[in-house]
Order: sequence, then C-alpha cells, then structure tokens
Amino acid sequence: MSSKPDFRELQALEQQFQSLLMQKQNLQIEEMELTNALNEVNKTTGDVYRTVGTAMVLAKKDEVVSDLNNKLSQSKTKMETIENQEKQLEEKISTLQKELQEQLSRDKN
Repeated sequence: MSSKPDFRELQALEQQFQSLLMQKQNLQIEEMELTNALNEVNKTTGDVYRTVGTAMVLAKKDEVVSDLNNKLSQSKTKMETIENQEKQLEEKISTLQKELQEQLSRDKN
C-alpha cells in the first residue's frame, strides 16, 4: 500500500484544522465585540441607536439588549461546535501521524 494517499489525507486534515482555527478566532473576536457592545448598551441611560444598513436609527434599549444577547448565544453555540470539531480533527491527525510513522518505520526495515 502506498503512503502517499495517507500523507495527502494528513495534509487535508491539517488544512481543515487551520480553517477551523481561523473560524474560531473570528468567533472569539465577534464574541468580544458583542460583549463589549452589550456592556456599553447596559451602561447607557440615554437613547440607544442601532445601525441599519448605512443609517443609524433610534431603537428601544431592551430590544437592542435582547438582540445582542441572542447573537452572543448563537456565537457561543457556534464556538462549541467548532471546538468539538477541533477535538475530533486533532484526534484524527494524531492517529494518522502515528500510523504514518509506524508505516515509515516498517518501510525502512
């Protein structure tokens, strides 16, 4: 059995892993921005505005807080999914690396 397909599979898994890490980083930034926005809105005693397209419109504070909380919840759910996928990929990569090392050792002998 040729080892090339296994190396290609390993490379594909590593690319998927890098993609997941980028998605995770983007979600971390999104969560931080949402948390900061939520904190600022909660501190505000005056009018609250929301961006709609290129315009800013007056909005009810409780609706803005609710929307931000919903977005934060969705972001956290996505993060959990990505972290689970990340763990699965790490296990697959580790297993494949061990198999390839064993195969290389056998091929040398």
